[in-house]
Amino acid sequence: MTFASTPLAVASASLVVAAVITTLLVPFVLGLGLRLGLTDQPDSRKQHTTPMVRLGGIALVLGFCLSLGVTWWMGGFGLLAPARDQLIWTTLAGSLCFFV
Repeated sequence: MTFASTPLAVASASLVVAAVITTLLVPFVLGLGLRLGLTDQPDSRKQHTTPMVRLGGIALVLGFCLSLGVTWWMGGFGLLAPARDQLIWTTLAGSLCFFV
């Protein structure tokens, strides 16, 4: 058994992909939101004092979905019991529904 086929390697790769993608996308998404004016303006009912971009979750969802893709590509889902396969797809579908 090589290291690349172990659950630790798959989990580590998934973590790294999610962290890198999210870290790279957040500044881009924030800049895009500011340019397009997709911000939440401060007022007396809110705690923030500067406009807050409302698109930040896009970077998180893309990082999550791409890390699942890397896990699938590395065969990480094959390391789980067959009954868990439905759990993975349900989690992905549920997270996308929550995002929308």
